[in-house]
Amino acid sequence: MKHRMNNLLFMALVLVPNLVFGQLQGQWKGTLQEDGKEYRFEVILQKKGRQITGTTFIYLSDSLLVQMEATGYWHDDRSMNLYDQTLLYPSIEEGSPDDDIPRRTYQLIYSRSFNDRIIEGWWQERDKGNFDPDRKRGLIYLQKVSASKA
Repeated sequence: MKHRMNNLLFMALVLVPNLVFGQLQGQWKGTLQEDGKEYRFEVILQKKGRQITGTTFIYLSDSLLVQMEATGYWHDDRSMNLYDQTLLYPSIEEGSPDDDIPRRTYQLIYSRSFNDRIIEGWWQERDKGNFDPDRKRGLIYLQKVSASKA
């Protein structure tokens, strides 16, 4: 009986975190807030161990999309840090007038209920100092895009 309980405990410790990781991966859609404005925001996440990689999409208008490659870390308390790394779209030459697209740091929490999977938190601009009054920051709210059952 004791051996069976130990096996059950071991399985729970191994499987439960993997269930969370599987639910974290995939496409998420929602909003990003900045200066009182709300923008459509999407992220596609992949997870390997504690490392997270992904792509962020911010729709600044119907015709302007900013796409960034991002990396980050998963923590045991279901929080994660995600960092914009490389601008993927639009391709902008360094020093051009449009070279001011900020890279962001995201501090996010994953939560789930019976029907919903949610990531929410805040973001801030990485390229300006912590106390710079022009440093951009805001809130994020995302919901998991459910897999098609077609």
